Order: sequence, then structure tokens, then C-alpha cells
Amino acid sequence: GCELAVGPMDGNTWRNYRLITGGAPNKRFLFEPDHPCPCADHFASAGFSVLAKYSSAVCDNLGLRDQRADRIANHFADLGIQIRSLSRHHMESDLKAIYEITVEAFQNALLFHPIDFPSFRTQVQPLIECIDPQWILLAQQNDEVVGFVFGTPDLLQAANIPAVKDGTPLIDTAILKTLAVLPRRGLAGLGMLLLQRFHDRARELGYCKVIHALMHDQNGLVRSLSSRSAKPLRHYALFAKELN
Repeated sequence: GCELAVGPMDGNTWRNYRLITGGAPNKRFLFEPDHPCPCADHFASAGFSVLAKYSSAVCDNLGLRDQRADRIANHFADLGIQIRSLSRHHMESDLKAIYEITVEAFQNALLFHPIDFPSFRTQVQPLIECIDPQWILLAQQNDEVVGFVFGTPDLLQAANIPAVKDGTPLIDTAILKTLAVLPRRGLAGLGMLLLQRFHDRARELGYCKVIHALMHDQNGLVRSLSSRSAKPLRHYALFAKELN
């Protein structure tokens, strides 16, 4: 009874989907699709057309600051909003807050399908447990988390570069995977502040680049924020075919 086939997608948009369609020949980064290059051509030859486009961009000047950042930070501080790192001691409540913001912020996104919190926790907790919590920033107003940015060092980079002289691989790139803010009046500008704080955190920790990963080309918030500081890196697509 289905009328449309969409792919590639591992069940829903909470899991892996999309194909690389162009861009720089850099090594694959963490979270990026992993497939042979001709796959997009195979979908096209089978009668599929592009349903949605996505892109990744890289910022290699982490010292660049948005001139509005300090003013906006002061504005949100006056509203009682503070930005903090994920708490290991309150992992369950922080994960629940991230989950609830994600569901609300992306409910109208293309092909979004809600999952329950236990499924979300099972999916993300192994990754969170292996990265430093300072890479996950939460904007909190009183007792409520109203936005977050989820990132990590590019853990795949260690496998793609030579080791330094002491045998330790040098990772100089961080991945900004997800940025979301509750869709409420009064929170305009919080996304920009979270992005700036993530760049600041990466620079403080000695990183040189941040990849803004896998942005939907129709996502006005993230794309507009990224375009101020990052250059295009790679392009992706999701394909669809009507079933007769």
C-alpha cells in the first residue's frame, strides 16, 4: 500500500541516511555516510530523484567572533539563561531535556518520526559516555533546558592521519552534530550564541576546525548561522521514487 520509496534510510531520520553527492575529497568524518561513490548514480539509474539536499561546512577560523555574541550573551544572562556543559551527575535528566527539545524543534522536519525516550537514550548514550561532556552544551533558564548543541571531536580523524612522535594521533577537528532551540518567542539569537560557545570551546581545547555536519539545505536557522563562519565541505542527497 505504499506510494513512495525513500532511501537510503536506516528506518528513520534518527539513524543513518543520505548519500554523498559531491564536494571536497577529504576523508570521511564522524557521522558522515559511508558508501562507495557511485551509489547516488545507482539510485538515479533506478528511477529515483532527489527528495532533499543536505550539506556540511567547515570553519577553520575559530577566532572569528560574531559581533552580536557579547550583546546577545548579556541579554540572555539578564533573562536568567546560562550555558553549561552536560552533567555526568544528572545524565538522565539532561538526556531527557535534549530528547524533548529535539522532538519539539524538529517535529516539522522532513520525514521526522518521533521515537520514545528509552529508544533515544539507547541510541545516544554509548556515544555520550565515550566523549567529554564539555562538548555538549545546554542553555538553561532557571530549572528548564531551552536549547543545546551536541558535538564531539572527530574520532575518525585519528584513523586517517599519522601519529605524532609520541604515538598519539593528533585530532584537530571537532564535529557540531546537532543544534536545537525550543521554538519560543524570546529565544531568538540563542542558536547563534550556542554556536559561538561551541567554537570557543573547541578553540580553548586546542582544536583548529569545526565541521557543521549534515545540515538540511532548507533548515534556515542552522544554514544561516553556519554561512557566517564556515565554508562548504560536502553535499548529500536523499532520494525518492513514486511506486506505481
